[in-house]
Amino acid sequence: MVDDFATGWSAAGREVTNATVDTVTVSMALAAEPRVRACVGKNSYDYTGLQLNAYMNSCNSAKFLGLITSGAGLATIAAVVTAATGVGAVVAGTIAGAMTVASGAVTTCTARGRGMVAHNIPPTVAVWCNNQ
Repeated sequence: MVDDFATGWSAAGREVTNATVDTVTVSMALAAEPRVRACVGKNSYDYTGLQLNAYMNSCNSAKFLGLITSGAGLATIAAVVTAATGVGAVVAGTIAGAMTVASGAVTTCTARGRGMVAHNIPPTVAVWCNNQ
């Protein structure tokens, strides 16, 4: 599980020490990233009091979708969400789990190339997404 998280952390461009990274999975995530001059959208999160919104720019959204479609583990996908947005592991796991089940929705949410925003109503598993 730690190595899976480290793999996702590395795929999001973060430095990993003292863990084994699956370089094949990282390569698949990076291959999914669009080859553009700059990533579009923002990476952050906010909490409105009712819902949590986790924003991933177009590059991190592509990595996220690439890991989902390649069958990467939940910890790996959650690490990308955490690294990109700064949300905690529990929220990232909730978002990653729900979006993995609904990968078709993620494809729609990233279709415009502007990044995506995943919404969660804590502490439930109610998650949905849309374009930025």
